[in-house]
Amino acid sequence: MIRTMAAGLVGLCMLCSAGQANAALLGSFGYTLWGNHFGRYDSMNFEMRFANQIQMEYRNFTEESAPLFFDRDIYSDGVFVLDSGPNFLLVANEFTNGIDSPISVKVARRGFSMVTAPESYWLFGDITGANGIDLFGASIDRIVLTISDFAFEDRGMDSSGINVLTAYTLTWQIDVFGTAPAAVSEPPALAVLATALTGLGYMAWRRRKAGLPAARP
Repeated sequence: MIRTMAAGLVGLCMLCSAGQANAALLGSFGYTLWGNHFGRYDSMNFEMRFANQIQMEYRNFTEESAPLFFDRDIYSDGVFVLDSGPNFLLVANEFTNGIDSPISVKVARRGFSMVTAPESYWLFGDITGANGIDLFGASIDRIVLTISDFAFEDRGMDSSGINVLTAYTLTWQIDVFGTAPAAVSEPPALAVLATALTGLGYMAWRRRKAGLPAARP
């Protein structure tokens, strides 16, 4: 009962690394969705959750055991924040557990359009996980959903002359904020060299003091 026209990737970046211990923005990703749904309406339901399976099936998408990000009716552009409560804790855990869990996004109103992909694709643009999997080791403070370019268009009747069609378009973006993992610092090469030379100089001084040659022939 749906004619989904397209889904285009509009935002994909990973702004943290092990060396950015206090980075506020850990990652961002988003899509533009548009399509035709039957009926006339003035809002769309936007739903995002960690799904249990990578399948385009409604029954899997709505399982209660899948941690929910957002589930709300969208009437206009807006910003929505998830930063507390049981769902936030579940979602934050999924984002940081080192498992490449699938994330599903559904836009619905008398039918639905949905896209599902693993975290490695949403965050790093690589479904294989070669570029990274999730935000393992980070501490998440809040997750922000931004809806923009939201619009409807009444398309009139479909070719059958029975069903009314409404076209919609919206762009959504998720920004994840928190604290990145602390970096494991390595001593600079010059510091290592200076330490080694100091040690060698001390050994030579001890040998001279003991009346021994500074170094063996």
